[in-house]
Amino acid sequence: MCALTMVIFSGCSTTAEVQVYTQYLSVDDKADLARRFSDVNFEVNFNDTPIPAGIRHTTLIYSPHIPDIEAITSLVELLETTKHGVPRLALTGTENHYYSRDILGLYLVPEAKGINTQVQVSEALAVEYNGRCESVDVSLSLNKNGTLLMVSDLWDEEQDIGYSESRSGVWVFSDRQISITLEGDSPVEFDVARFEKKSGPQGNTLAVIELNRSGSAPFYDGCDFVYQAMVY
Repeated sequence: MCALTMVIFSGCSTTAEVQVYTQYLSVDDKADLARRFSDVNFEVNFNDTPIPAGIRHTTLIYSPHIPDIEAITSLVELLETTKHGVPRLALTGTENHYYSRDILGLYLVPEAKGINTQVQVSEALAVEYNGRCESVDVSLSLNKNGTLLMVSDLWDEEQDIGYSESRSGVWVFSDRQISITLEGDSPVEFDVARFEKKSGPQGNTLAVIELNRSGSAPFYDGCDFVYQAMVY
């Protein structure tokens, strides 16, 4: 088991610290990343500890208690413009590596080290889902870069008018579950079900993905999500 490198974040700066593991990075790679992160106010701490064998893809690990969830989105968007590409997101920790609320762990792994089938499974879930909720109309868009957008149609009883509320966040897929984290909220878990079914008098085949609410984190009451697409 890989020994855990303990990192303590001190001081009163609000800049997020990124632990970047350097096993596959050249001197030029490190200089480029240090410059890019500095430009968007991330503090970089390079770590020469070997990347655990269980981490086979570029991965970003973060705490569910991070005070600024937008920092995750900013870092994902930054990496998307580099040769390292979009990272997988891991909530809390993996391979005995854990991080505090102000520190992010970034493992940059060459694509050849990964398992493509796992990437395809995760990307197949990056679609727009319709909510099946008791008290609200809501849609959930999961993006391939690990970010999300949730749009809720609500009603203002005082003004007697309807309005839409949009919230951004991030999502993670692991062990047949999707965990979504909206800005300012705790992670919410959904069990993932994928199947095909016949529909209509002609017997058309639909590909279905269901996200069924699990766990006890606060969320809309009785709210699951579903995606359906015709199979041609």
